[in-house]
Amino acid sequence: MTRPLQAALRASLCATLLTGCWLGPPIRGDVELDLFPPAWFIATAFPFYFEGHSSYWYGNQWYYRDGGNWRSYRTEPGALRAARMSGGGARQYYGRGHAGNGRRR
Repeated sequence: MTRPLQAALRASLCATLLTGCWLGPPIRGDVELDLFPPAWFIATAFPFYFEGHSSYWYGNQWYYRDGGNWRSYRTEPGALRAARMSGGGARQYYGRGHAGNGRRR
């Protein structure tokens, strides 16, 4: 490859990279991570049924399945808040022995 061609390719590559950095999507400071209840939590949590599906209180937010995806409510529905405040929804323990000490009987 000749030097002028190498220089032109480098300049083109640099221009492409710089343009991509300047014209890329803006960086958001309020990034929201999609955290959803893990399988072990769903297996032991008591679901609250609301709007035809089971809802779970996890990470200070209500989650429910919508097909193959998890969704959450932007604001806590009044009926789910009342259910949560009533003290229901205790988790179940399915292991052997006493759940508190982690030892087998």
